[in-house]
Amino acid sequence: MADVAGGPAAAGAGVYVVPEGDELDPRDERIHDGSGELRIPVVGLSQRFDVHSSVGTITVDGPTVDGGEVVVELVQPAAAVTLSGRLVDTAGAPVAGEFFAGYAWRQGGEWREVTDVDAILVAADGRFSVDGAWRSGATAEARELRLRGPLTAEADGGWRYAAGSLPLDLSPSGVGAANVDVGELVVVGASERTEGSVLEAGGRPLSGMWVELRNADSVGFTIDQRRDLLGVAVTDELGHFSILHVPHVAGSEYFFAAASPTRTVGYDRSILAEVGSGGNRLELPDSAWVAMQIEAVGDVDLAGATLMVVQGDGASSHLVLPEVGRRVRLDLELEGEVDFRVLNADRNAILAQVHGVQLVRGESTLDGRLIPLVLGQGIGRTRVTIAAAEGRRAWPRISFSYSDGAGGEFEVGMGMTSPETTANVLHGPDAVALIVRAPGFFDRRLEPIEPDMRVELSPAGKIEFGAGELPSVDGLMLAPWLRYPGTNESGPWVKRDGDRFEFSPNRPGWLEVVWRWSEAETGELVAEFVGGELLVAETAEDQAFELPPVKVPVWPR
Repeated sequence: MADVAGGPAAAGAGVYVVPEGDELDPRDERIHDGSGELRIPVVGLSQRFDVHSSVGTITVDGPTVDGGEVVVELVQPAAAVTLSGRLVDTAGAPVAGEFFAGYAWRQGGEWREVTDVDAILVAADGRFSVDGAWRSGATAEARELRLRGPLTAEADGGWRYAAGSLPLDLSPSGVGAANVDVGELVVVGASERTEGSVLEAGGRPLSGMWVELRNADSVGFTIDQRRDLLGVAVTDELGHFSILHVPHVAGSEYFFAAASPTRTVGYDRSILAEVGSGGNRLELPDSAWVAMQIEAVGDVDLAGATLMVVQGDGASSHLVLPEVGRRVRLDLELEGEVDFRVLNADRNAILAQVHGVQLVRGESTLDGRLIPLVLGQGIGRTRVTIAAAEGRRAWPRISFSYSDGAGGEFEVGMGMTSPETTANVLHGPDAVALIVRAPGFFDRRLEPIEPDMRVELSPAGKIEFGAGELPSVDGLMLAPWLRYPGTNESGPWVKRDGDRFEFSPNRPGWLEVVWRWSEAETGELVAEFVGGELLVAETAEDQAFELPPVKVPVWPR
């Protein structure tokens, strides 16, 4: 048995096991179960290998043959300690933006860095804080907190933008406090400032906008796309912003992304940036302005609740829910008729909704249903008991169907529950039906919604169908698509076995089989034909169907 630092371990601690001298790789991470020991089955490792943790690194003698097992005793994480400090450039000016906080230690004169702790946001004044259950122990010669950004310099064996020394023992007892100030962390190299303003097309400055400066060359090519972020700023009353960041790379392209807690501008709206200039201008389309005031009654929990704006085509945006009791103006880059919905923190219940609010760009909308929008009325809890046929285990998913105000409905899912379960679920005032789905069973819809509901799941047998010997056409692929007649709603997923097909039904009734021919190389649809219908009976018995021969398209076109 090898001892990393002694003491029992807490569940979920990350430990890396690699052949001696090899570099760390995320695929080498092991998560132990809290037993205090990590049992490592050795397959393909050298007889000596390294065990890395945030306390230090030890080299372990492995078993003589593959298939053996090594037991490593792990250290217990200390109680949470907050590290705080200030990030500045070489001239002492604050540096703001998003960075990755890493933890490193030196042992035998060599620095090692296990993994990122978290992505953190450094404020405009350069202040930052990092919370973590830092592991105690004295096996390291030195420890560092490292901040890594999108453009970093490699030094001492790790990619870092700035670093600060840490105490050897980071437990609350070791540092004597629950908060440790690491002082000023100075960035590597010089810094650069990019400034500009954010306005609407009509010239109105936009305050409170979150502006990001990003490196376009690295988007989509990094392990984590947040690493392409150079810096962030929030616009002032005049719409002005100023971002201090690492120097740009000559020949690279940069862009801005703008968003706001009360505005539906997404990160897909990009504007090329002139890095190092003070004259950048981000011009956004005129918005529609909507007055809203949230009021709460009863004991409704609004912590983490969000405001959802749904357009006529189904596209939606999530905004920060306005403060209760305060009248605000929402800037929405939308036009036409929209619905407003308030979702709880888990986004599985509609606490309130307002349909058909008309928006016009450049104009204000006053809708009495939004001033105030009262939350807490009609919200209820239902005790749902789910039972399956004897001998059959079900993994059900619960959802509620809500009225969309236009004669239709939409579902809000509650997620998967345990088999043979009883769950207490929250629903909003516009919920019209309870829906339960489980693989291998028929869907169940129950209405009206009552305080106590029992759902009996009926097992569904397999459905098999074929159309004789299927034709083959060079350059084309053939596949069936199931849909419900009279709609464009897709049916269950189909599995192919030679010239036969199989699926598990989720509701009884008619299903239409549509044969689709598509190009083998591109997947482009060439032709489709209705091949017949299947009448699915609500039974646990398997059912089989034979369809007419499949039509062959004219090919090549």
